[in-house]
Amino acid sequence: MGGVDILVGTPRRVYDLALSKVLRLQSIKKLVIDEVDIMLDFGYKTQLKNIFEYLPVKRQNILFSATMTTYVDELMDEFLVNPVKKTISISGTPVENIQQESYSVANFYSKVNLLNHLLADKKDIP
Repeated sequence: MGGVDILVGTPRRVYDLALSKVLRLQSIKKLVIDEVDIMLDFGYKTQLKNIFEYLPVKRQNILFSATMTTYVDELMDEFLVNPVKKTISISGTPVENIQQESYSVANFYSKVNLLNHLLADKKDIP
């Protein structure tokens, strides 16, 4: 068989498949982990470590995270060689072209009524 070009899976499932030798990871050239901060929050760090053991030493790793947590930094330092970090914006800062407003409401029904009022004059909601 020729193999696959792209594999998508949870760390736990990918590790299970590699462990059972259904999936061979020795020829992986690029590893992409999206939402790595969420993966670590869900307790996938052990599976990620185990997957890294099955991968070839020479490969490109690409990790995406909406937030840079201590766990993400630790994972990068532990498994990546000379990582390059690209930051879009400082965590917790709003994007410049988004207007943010907040309203204090007493309960769920007030929230629904306020939302209906705010959306009543909007013709197009993207």
